[in-house]
This record gives sequence, C-alpha cells and structure tokens, in this order.
Amino acid sequence: MNDTTTLIVFGVAVAVLLIGGLALNQPPPAPEPEPAPQVIVPQKTLEMLGPVYSEKGVFQDDALYISFKAAIDGDNKVESKIPVWIHNVSSDAIVILWDRCSITMQDGNTVPLVPESHLTATEALPDVITIAPGGDLFEALIPVTEITRTDGGYTLSTEAIDQGPFLLTLAVEATGDGCARTIRYYPFRLIIR
Repeated sequence: MNDTTTLIVFGVAVAVLLIGGLALNQPPPAPEPEPAPQVIVPQKTLEMLGPVYSEKGVFQDDALYISFKAAIDGDNKVESKIPVWIHNVSSDAIVILWDRCSITMQDGNTVPLVPESHLTATEALPDVITIAPGGDLFEALIPVTEITRTDGGYTLSTEAIDQGPFLLTLAVEATGDGCARTIRYYPFRLIIR
C-alpha cells in the first residue's frame, strides 16, 4: 500500500471512531413533560327562537337579511350588546328607525336600543340610517339601561342579556304598495346559550 492509501484508510478509521464515539456518548433524551390538561370553555351562541327558529340567529324576508351574534368579552362573559349585520335584499332603500327599536329584557322591562356608533361618535348622529339596495349595515345594538358613562367614554354591563330569552324589535321603513312608505316592525325572540 502506498502512503496516500494508508492516510485515507487511517483518516476514515479515525472519522468512524469519532462519529461512533459521539453517537454513543449522547445523553439520553430528557423525558417529555406531560402537558397540562386544557380546559375548553364552550363558546356561547345566539339563537333565534322566532319569528322562525335559527340556530345561527339568521332571518330573511323580501326586504332584508339579518344576522345576530353574541358579544363575548375576554373573560367569556356575554356583553350587553348584540352585533348585527343587516343586508338590504329589496330593490328599494330601507331605513332603520333607531328611535323605534327596542329590547324587552327577561324581566319584562322594555327599553330603547342605542347603536354603538352613536356612543362613539364625536357629533350627534341622526336617529335613522338608510341602507341602499344591496347595501350592508354592520352595527351593535345596546340596551340603553346597560350603558354606564365614564370619563373615557362608556362601559357595558355583562351577563344581563344571557339570563333567558329576550325580544328585540327592529323598526324598518320600506316601500309598500303604490310606493307608499310603511314601517314594518320585526320582533325577534332571541336567546344566548
């Protein structure tokens, strides 16, 4: 054997011994810590009990498509506001009359609803809002009795509207027969579970 071959064989032998020694000298793997059990709190949802039952809180007729949700805070408590999406499916503009919208709480007390945009506005907003054909409105409706004014704005109560079924009445002005404007009241019986 020549010197080059001897050096190569010797180098390979040293490399094998080095790699083998490193492989044998590995500390045993640390035991995997057992994960702590995770508590998953079921998400509260808003269901519509009437005029039609809807597990997802959705209603549609010839004038509007409406979807309600439950507002949950960081502590998994239900805030006293009802996020709503209203879509105008009619061929004419519809007008939401905020001053005629109300909520009947579980104790039978009927109070006006205030849109959240009115609480955060820097100037007075009208008591109506018009939704164009095919248009959308995203708003949160708040019972006026569940609002507390603070120096920095307002706070909402929690766990007031999830104590049982409540009735939310939405007043919508739409085109009736012969182009006359008529007010339609939509009573929605809702529950948060």
